[in-house]
Amino acid sequence: ENDLSNVDIDICNGNHCQQLGNKASARGFYIADINKDAAAPYALFSNNEVIINTSEPKLCYGFYIANNSKAELINNSILMLNDSISNGIHLYNGNVYLKANNNNILVPNRLGTPIIIDGEKVTYEGDYNNYWSLTNCGTYKRGKYQDSIFDNKSDWMQATSSDEHSVSINVPLLDSNK
Repeated sequence: ENDLSNVDIDICNGNHCQQLGNKASARGFYIADINKDAAAPYALFSNNEVIINTSEPKLCYGFYIANNSKAELINNSILMLNDSISNGIHLYNGNVYLKANNNNILVPNRLGTPIIIDGEKVTYEGDYNNYWSLTNCGTYKRGKYQDSIFDNKSDWMQATSSDEHSVSINVPLLDSNK
């Protein structure tokens, strides 16, 4: 887990984060209270690869973004292979601002969701993403669409006013170690 809390960062680029085995909870990136000053730019997370494959039935996250954070995700690949509750991107609590573009988020299990918005004061802007899972495109836990699960991209797009050009496709991935 990459714990990025209470810091100001410019760029986090080109990392390979892999969580394997029997862990109580797995997170590729834990982001909280970053670039929270109003004048601070968004922290850029780009070209990162996150793979979560644990056997423990706990909550797992590719990117967990919480509490007074401003982040921009561009060109990241997130693969959630575990059979537990998996969220590719989880936006939690108040004053979270996320811009997400050109990301591949694949959740090939029935308990997960590619993106979840779980906070009253969460601002999300996204486009050209691939949100794929066996069951849904995204979930709203609180706010305007409280406890809503969006089964398709058009419903997600209408609810978020984002992701006009995003897709939901199961794409084959290549092993980056070969």
